Amino acid sequence: MSADTLDSLKITQAEKDNYEPGTWLTDYSLALRLSQESGKPVLINFTGSDWCPWCFRLRDEVFAQDTFIKFAKENLILLMIDFPMHKKLPPEQVKINEALQEKYGIEGYPTVVLVNAEGKEIARTGYREGGADNYVVHLKELLAQ
Repeated sequence: MSADTLDSLKITQAEKDNYEPGTWLTDYSLALRLSQESGKPVLINFTGSDWCPWCFRLRDEVFAQDTFIKFAKENLILLMIDFPMHKKLPPEQVKINEALQEKYGIEGYPTVVLVNAEGKEIARTGYREGGADNYVVHLKELLAQ
C-alpha cells in the first residue's frame, strides 16, 4: 500500500471534530475510517426511511431510544444507507448506496449489517420485537460471536 493510500485511510482532524458518537453517518468511507481509528464495528442500517413500515418501527422502537443511543455511543459507528421513495438523494449518493446494497446482498428493508473496519460482515439482522433493551442484548450477542 502506498503512503498516499495510507494517508487517505486516515481520519482528518476536521472529521474527528465534526463526528458526534451515536449519530448516524451517511458516508461509508468515513464510517470505516472511524471504525479503524476507534476499534468499534460499524452498524449499517439499510432502510427505506420515508416509506418502509418496518423501518419506521425499528427507528422508533430501537434507534430513537436512550438505551440504544447510549450503547451505540460507546460501542458502534452508525451508518444509514437510505433508499427513500419521496425524498431525493444526490445522484452520487444514490450510486454509492446502490453499490453498497449490491456488495452486501441486501434484498429487503430494514436490514442491519455489522461490519469491521475493513467492511467485512460480522453479522446481520433486521427488525426484532422487544424494544431497545432487547435489541441491545441481541447486538451484544451478535458481536460476541
